[in-house]
Amino acid sequence: MRSVKRAVFGLAFVVLLPALSFAASRLPATDSILSSPSRFSEQTGDALFPEPAGIKPNIYFWIDVYTKYGTNQAVLHDMNNLSIRYEVVDFDKVFKHRASWKAKNRYLEKRKKYYKKLLLNLSRRNGKCKTADECRIKGLFAEQSGRKQYRDASRSIRGQFGLASRFREGLETSGMYLREMRVIFRSYGLPASLLALPHVESSFNIKAYSSRGAAGIWQFTRYTGKLFMKVDYTIDQRRDPLIATVAAAELLKQNYETLGSWPLAITAYNYGRGGMVKAKKRHGDDIVAIVKHFKSRGFGFASRNFYAEFIAAKTVSENPQKYFGPLNYKPQIKYDTVTLKHFIPADLLTGYFGYDAEHLKLLNQSLRRPIWNGTRRIPRGYKLKVPYGTAERFSRLYANAPKNRLHGKQLMPDYYRIRRGDTLSVLAHRFHTSIRKLQAYNNLSSRHRIYIGKKLRIPPAKYGGVRIARVSAPLRAIPKKVRASLSAHKQSPASSTVALNSAKTDTIRKISVSIIKPDINGYDFIRMRKNYGVIRVRPEETLGHYSYWSGASIKAIQRLNGWLWKKKIHHGQLIKIPLTRVKPQKFVANRYEYHLGLFEDFFASFKVERVESVVVSKGDSLWSICHRAKDTPRWLVALYNPDQKLDRLRLGQKMNMPVVEKR
Repeated sequence: MRSVKRAVFGLAFVVLLPALSFAASRLPATDSILSSPSRFSEQTGDALFPEPAGIKPNIYFWIDVYTKYGTNQAVLHDMNNLSIRYEVVDFDKVFKHRASWKAKNRYLEKRKKYYKKLLLNLSRRNGKCKTADECRIKGLFAEQSGRKQYRDASRSIRGQFGLASRFREGLETSGMYLREMRVIFRSYGLPASLLALPHVESSFNIKAYSSRGAAGIWQFTRYTGKLFMKVDYTIDQRRDPLIATVAAAELLKQNYETLGSWPLAITAYNYGRGGMVKAKKRHGDDIVAIVKHFKSRGFGFASRNFYAEFIAAKTVSENPQKYFGPLNYKPQIKYDTVTLKHFIPADLLTGYFGYDAEHLKLLNQSLRRPIWNGTRRIPRGYKLKVPYGTAERFSRLYANAPKNRLHGKQLMPDYYRIRRGDTLSVLAHRFHTSIRKLQAYNNLSSRHRIYIGKKLRIPPAKYGGVRIARVSAPLRAIPKKVRASLSAHKQSPASSTVALNSAKTDTIRKISVSIIKPDINGYDFIRMRKNYGVIRVRPEETLGHYSYWSGASIKAIQRLNGWLWKKKIHHGQLIKIPLTRVKPQKFVANRYEYHLGLFEDFFASFKVERVESVVVSKGDSLWSICHRAKDTPRWLVALYNPDQKLDRLRLGQKMNMPVVEKR
């Protein structure tokens, strides 16, 4: 799912399903599933997943991308007609040494401009070629092509990196989970061929994370994932391949029951069920007509090609030796499952129980970074996966575990607002911690970067963590030259209750780099009243989030704000939040940790390469600007523009645009 809202448009009347956990008890016995006939068993594979002539060129293109071209190659092609391939760029030949992604993309942009020039020349001469390259390009088009065809083609040149090595790695990785995934899909009456989808979504990369916030092999966004799984700052079940497979089966089954066609149901996995319902009303079940003629802002290249990519991945994964030769499949992952009766720290598992931290992390992909660094405990009721054959030993040791390490509640940080005279050394002594831990917990590079009114997170008393290989990239993920370029931008106070000490002006100016990372002060209430507080909406926040964080219903929030119906909220808008069910600090903590989770997940996979100055043009919106900048997240743009009004952009307005690259 590469779109947060489109992926679930049309689910408004579906009752939210409880968080799913993969457990043997949920599924029928393996033998009974394997022996029971599938509801699709009477249909052939071609009947379920047709390959119409209209998308054959697309299928062949993606088969080549998956099997022929490596990650050090890129195909320059026409995005509307994938049979038109201008050039295959081999970066091993272009660069004498290993090149960065930045260098490769820069070179591709030069080649795109070159072919654009050739196509425009052909357009001006109505197809007459003068150079060898122009004649070669002309030969790729139909004989009757004229000015319009060449002009349109000059606007649709695209570069596609090869994925052969990643696809091969994905096939080998799939050996760890594929058998259980087949069992899950058969229990839902779904064809096993659908298990080619993770190769399309993530190349079966367990740690995959997209710039739009989609995670895991099935690439669930947070919004969609929370309909089926538990997704919060402690546990993210999207990252567990088997739990996410249960959720994917649920979603695909719902798509098929609504649309009645697998080509449409599969495309809906990317574009959204509601969008495909509209497409079906206009063009029927004809996937070719939908791909060629359905027009919608969100129905772009990825959605139009999604079914063809699936067929290509299905073709390759069903006959891998034809394309890759012998493969070294990883052995099926085996484990026992135990249910925790207490909240326990992760270091208890590696210390008292003696488990290997790396193995535990591999088995329990859904446990997030705060579990492993000691700022959270593994929740009570969590179905912990332990090495195969150790469940009995675990139960025996658990019964005699130290009582002071088995807890009845979650470990939560405290929040403290700085007063006059406070220093980090004073606070470290008061809260029985250290300056180093305070700095690490609040991402402070200097002990002097605090000011009166600022909120600090106080590390829990047991703040420690499991010694384990790096769980994620360091939070200080921005190059020094970028941080320096932002030092001139002063961060505005996050709350009207912050009283800044005038003597600290220079210090405040220096801490402006804190806009790089979410700061607890930026998520506080702007105003407080007896039973409610006022906040300013930030990107990626919805009424559903406010309801979850406050414990109040969406209708209660609507009534408090005087809305007669569900209103679409926008970034920068002021909203009243009822506080009759939770304390203000609890709401702020929930809100902050949501954004901190976005930040930590993003910078584990991406980095900010540079910051560019962008001038708003006519018709621009925050969405369109982020889309042009390789889908830079809106919440990240907001962090780089703390004083800007991004909900209503003005013509000529200047913005800081972080340019992100994959790690």
